[in-house]
This record gives sequence, C-alpha cells and structure tokens, in this order.
Amino acid sequence: MRLPYCYEQLLSRLEDSTSGRRLALLSVHTKIEKFLLAEVLFSVAKLRDFECVLEDRPGRRDLTVRRRSDGSLVEWVEAKMCYSDCVARLLTNKGNADEYSALLASDAKKQRTAPRSTAELTTILFVVHRTEPHAKHKYYPGFSNRGELPAIRILREARRYCTKAIPEKTGRRVVEDFRVTLARHTVLHCFVYRDQRLAR
Repeated sequence: MRLPYCYEQLLSRLEDSTSGRRLALLSVHTKIEKFLLAEVLFSVAKLRDFECVLEDRPGRRDLTVRRRSDGSLVEWVEAKMCYSDCVARLLTNKGNADEYSALLASDAKKQRTAPRSTAELTTILFVVHRTEPHAKHKYYPGFSNRGELPAIRILREARRYCTKAIPEKTGRRVVEDFRVTLARHTVLHCFVYRDQRLAR
C-alpha cells in the first residue's frame, strides 16, 4: 500500500520550534516516543481521509492509522526512542550493545504474526543526539560514558548501527532516514523500517 504521507513530512513542524524545544528539554528527563507519536497523530489528523489512534496499553499496538471511511487499517506502527549513546555502545564499550536491534526485531516479529492485510507494518527508532552534555541528564549524566570521544563519533556510530545493524537483525530496510533539529545541541534522528516486500 502506498501511504499518502511520510514521517519526515509529519514531524517537520518540530524543526527549531517551540514544540521542538520543549521536547528537547523533556528528553533530558524521560524518553519521549509517546510525545513524538502524539505529534504524528496531530499531523495525520489534518489529513481528511485518515485518523490515528495511540494504543498505550501493554500488548497493544503503539499507533495505528485507519481510513475514516471504512475503518480499514492503513498502517501499524511500533516505535522506540533512545539516545545516540544507546546505539553507540560498541564504540563506548558499554554493555547490552544490541539492545535496540533486539527490541525492534521483537516488534517486527509481533507485527508479522498478525493476520495478513495490505496495511504497512512499520517500526520506527527515534534517536535523540545531544552535541553537548547535560549535567542532569537522567540516563547519561554529563555524558561521562563518552570518555574522550567527541559527539560526532558517537553520532557516526549511532547512524551506522541504525542503518546497518538494525536492518540485519530485523530483516527490514530503512525506508526513511531524516533529522529534525529540536533545539540548540539537540537533534532528533528518525529511522523508519519496513519489510522488503512492503517497502516502497
């Protein structure tokens, strides 16, 4: 099925905006995938023929897009959010380096067990990259985990992992790869994956 939207289009309104700056600040304290999916929902709501639902319960879908006319499923989305440091662990020598490829592979497996339909089955990884440390960062205070590594090396490794390791582990390919500047020192990198047979 060919979708009438892409995620870069749906999230572009965050680029250096008040909403983007809020999300950048919030990302220091908590993971923001539900807030990003809410932005997607808000953007899809502007498309007259489609509606989104956030299904925020264990075992349910993260987000669905349906046709307003008949309720048919257009897209099922499973999303995760992490920090660039989470997907650069091979470089920083931290444990659980393959955590996110395993999580996205699990999401893809869950989607593949659903009854066959023409709906797109999509997994998304939102990767927040900070170029400067933040002393009160909940997960990486001051980014001491980086040691002497510059932020650009962390980003390069994160991008390599998201474009090479995750597709290998999940059996999906990257169908969208874009970035949105949320605020000074904070950039959101978005990786959208789909199965080969469904990718456009």
